[in-house]
Amino acid sequence: MVFGLPRTEPGAVQPPRFDYGTSDGYDFYLRMGAMPNADTRFMKGRVAFWKEMMAHETYDDFWKARNLRPHLRNIKPAVMTVGGWFDAENLYGALNVYRSRAAEPGRDQHARDGAVFHGGWSRADGDSLGDVTFGSKTSVFYREKIEAPFFNHYLKGQGSSAGLPEAYVFETGTNVGAARHLAAEGCGAPGAVLHAGGRLSFDAARTGRRPSTST
Repeated sequence: MVFGLPRTEPGAVQPPRFDYGTSDGYDFYLRMGAMPNADTRFMKGRVAFWKEMMAHETYDDFWKARNLRPHLRNIKPAVMTVGGWFDAENLYGALNVYRSRAAEPGRDQHARDGAVFHGGWSRADGDSLGDVTFGSKTSVFYREKIEAPFFNHYLKGQGSSAGLPEAYVFETGTNVGAARHLAAEGCGAPGAVLHAGGRLSFDAARTGRRPSTST
């Protein structure tokens, strides 16, 4: 709730973190009520970007002017796009920045998605999210085995890029090792489809058949 608060002058001190009054995020937002209450009760008109988002609730010209993806063309340096499966702020951005460049010939591109929150790849061990554990320190693995070799090779001319796959993706659930090697074309999974009787499957997504809507 303090993100975007105006600052009267440059400084190195961050504003104090917002006190939610509880560790239960669901309870906080349940008690907050409708979306406009976030501003009237907490931000009180002080966060300009919040007001801009509320004024542009669809993908209109405001957002189109801020879309980076159409401009990701003819990029010569190597690029590594990093994201986290539990990034509540920008999971979409990492995946679609990568997708925007995937079809460009001659690109030198790498991607890494891990079991972390926003920024967790650089400021956490990546071994858990709340009470859910992943069996290894996924962020430490990333920093030591992916990030450091990437910059050592492309910035210092040390080592080889041969050990850097195009996509390095942690597979939650199985937690087999620290990561999975995936080819770029193997990153797209079919969507799940809800069928009558509460059944969930991937069958219709693969064949193009529409699920039954009867109950």
